[in-house]
Amino acid sequence: MKTFREAFCDYYACPPKRFARKVFWIALPGYVRPLAAIVCLFHRRFFRRDFEAIEILGDTRDTDDFTNETESLYDLSRFEQYFLRRRLKLRMSGRKLQALRRRVYELE
Repeated sequence: MKTFREAFCDYYACPPKRFARKVFWIALPGYVRPLAAIVCLFHRRFFRRDFEAIEILGDTRDTDDFTNETESLYDLSRFEQYFLRRRLKLRMSGRKLQALRRRVYELE
């Protein structure tokens, strides 16, 4: 079985170096994307943990590992003190990540 990164890059015909950025923008809820773009301009490291999580997710091959990693990301977000992250939900959606995984593997 391919890694999530390989399956995603095949599905979206994107080079592996664009994988994390593309997953990030797809996994963000639509209503927070404009604010996320502004935050990225002024505070690039704000989403550092999201991108670290995407890299870990990229190496997963099965549903259980992927689910465990998305749950870890959720737990991390629950305990962070950032107002933007907790109250405005300026973070990736675990549901969107799970749906994305199903989508890229459905052709295999």
